[in-house]
Amino acid sequence: MKAEFHRHLWWAAISFGLALAGGFAVLNHFNGSLLVGAIAASGAVAVLAALAARWNEHTSEAQQAIADDALRKSEERLDDFANAASDWLWEMDPELRFTYASDRFYELSGMSSSDFIGRRHDWFIENDPDNKELPQFLETLEARQPFRHFIFSEPVKTVAQGVGKSSERRWFRLSGTPKYATGGEFLGYCGTGTEITAEVQAREEAVESTVRFLDAIENVSDGIAFWDADDRFVLCNR
Repeated sequence: MKAEFHRHLWWAAISFGLALAGGFAVLNHFNGSLLVGAIAASGAVAVLAALAARWNEHTSEAQQAIADDALRKSEERLDDFANAASDWLWEMDPELRFTYASDRFYELSGMSSSDFIGRRHDWFIENDPDNKELPQFLETLEARQPFRHFIFSEPVKTVAQGVGKSSERRWFRLSGTPKYATGGEFLGYCGTGTEITAEVQAREEAVESTVRFLDAIENVSDGIAFWDADDRFVLCNR
């Protein structure tokens, strides 16, 4: 719509200039000043053309300012969401080096960006070498495949108070998807992470409670049997 308007403005300027040139030519023919009239008409055309160009430049600047403002607000909105969410965001480059993590990750892990940014995926091996899912996870990364709910842990600098091994480690769950350029070039990974230390601790505590309960049942001298609400046999100590 704006481009069409600009074309009409240019044609109007040229048409007006030509008409003005013709008028000056006729009027000045009788006075023997045809050249003077043509020069005056050319000046009018130049003025109108300059006005049209200035209008086009002003419109382009206004459109660019609106686009820049919209982009800035969009980036601020994304940052607000990333910092407010319980999850955190991360990115890897084509060499599988970490290039970004949202502020939430540093708050949860206690790490600084200088400790994390630039680390390769072998960071997982250093922090969680006994993780049985780690080999498959690393193969998935090398194959540039998406993944969901990979669980890993890292040692914490200060041992937290709690029950079980998880009190000495911090646990995370990661999901990620590969990124590709329009031409198919691999750009790396982007994804989300969630701290699940409390969840892991709760599971460990539930297992320990079950073990203690079963031990107590086995140590009772009398026979004990349990049925559920549907009268189905559950367990006994003899």
